Amino acid sequence: MLEWNRLISDCRVWDNGILYPSFPQPDRTAFQVDYDRIIFSEPFRRLARKTQVHPLVPNDHIRNRLTHSLEVAGAGRSFGTRLWRFLRDHSEDTGLISEDDFRQILQSACLAHDIGNPPFGHAGEFALRMWVKEHPDLIFGTDGEFTVCDGLKSDWLNFEGNAQGFRLACRADNASFGYMNLTASTLATMVKYPWGSLSPKVVDSPESKRKFNFFSSEQSAFDVVFESLGLKMGSEYIRHPLSFLSEAADDLCYRIADLEDAVKMKIIREERVRGILLKVCDESEKDSPLGRLRAVAIGRFIDGFWNVFREDYKSIMHGDRTADLKTGIEPKYVSALADVGQCYEEIFAHRFKVATELGAFNCLGRILNAMCSAIRLLCKLVLPTVPDIGSQKLENRRVYKDELDFRSRRLFELSFGDAYIIENVGKSYSWWLHQVMDFVSGMTDNFAQQMAREIEGF
Repeated sequence: MLEWNRLISDCRVWDNGILYPSFPQPDRTAFQVDYDRIIFSEPFRRLARKTQVHPLVPNDHIRNRLTHSLEVAGAGRSFGTRLWRFLRDHSEDTGLISEDDFRQILQSACLAHDIGNPPFGHAGEFALRMWVKEHPDLIFGTDGEFTVCDGLKSDWLNFEGNAQGFRLACRADNASFGYMNLTASTLATMVKYPWGSLSPKVVDSPESKRKFNFFSSEQSAFDVVFESLGLKMGSEYIRHPLSFLSEAADDLCYRIADLEDAVKMKIIREERVRGILLKVCDESEKDSPLGRLRAVAIGRFIDGFWNVFREDYKSIMHGDRTADLKTGIEPKYVSALADVGQCYEEIFAHRFKVATELGAFNCLGRILNAMCSAIRLLCKLVLPTVPDIGSQKLENRRVYKDELDFRSRRLFELSFGDAYIIENVGKSYSWWLHQVMDFVSGMTDNFAQQMAREIEGF
């Protein structure tokens, strides 16, 4: 059985792949540090310009990934309070773990749950995967041109925002991309799919169902984190109990809030949405404004998901439950969620959304084509070896400036900057592929469009 004293850990994975306790701070716990690292990070700020459901809308009242993440964090915090009270009432041994620790871990995991999502929302994920599948030689090279392992190929072919988010959240080796080095408990609470891109659950699944939570580059870090928390059984990993609650917070927020946004976008009629929400609210709310009705519905869904978690607590703590908390929820919630699903068919078919998603393929493909072509040329540069570090850097700079073509250097100026390229010019092609994906997935919707135009010279 899982133990809370082990599940709640402030350790972090450092560059050597070893877990170390967080440095004590007089005014903040390690989990409060996690929260601060997230909200002050560039990947989190960029969520303000990333699609939630409706891409590039001029209406500022419509949610983006940032406002969505903040709402999810609020629901996660509520779950943390309920869990603490539940454990206290059942005399569970939580040792030195505080109520605030549970709230902070859930809040942080919810804040960070979308940081790996590429521009244009899930359409961006599909566009990246499709483009890689159609242009493998441009990315992986031909005839042994570069050594690219099967894991890295699978990472690209099945690009997944959840895995990119874990990469950003766990690593500490490259501050230029906003790596956060969060605690083990916060990392595990983010994980919904505890397997990697080479897992049979990915390889043998339909393309639209290929969910996973870590790339090959983070396999060792993932293993260290999950083993330390007692979440590794043989060669398999099991979910952290808190991850069921962070997932539920995301589920209930986006399903209800997306309907509210669809009304404001005039895609779904308000009367229809009100009817759906009233299925889980008291009839006394029938005349309430839509915003009030939405708030009450979220509270009711928190009750519904929490009841499933509470009733299946023993199974969760034994690592036996794999299904999310929607499975087993009361019939009125099932009915409402089914109605939401029907609304999504209309939301995702909306002309403006479809047109933008079609453009995402060309936009991201243009950027990937240019960047992968540039790093292939960069990695073919022959760098002479000189005896001291200072001279080596000067020589690397000379070779980069004199021998790399003009177009590639201008592209690097637009993306990484010359200083970053020169500093890492001798790194392997595989390493650079990860940097490209860090950069492309980190772009906002607006910047992706802008860069695609700049690549074409407009």
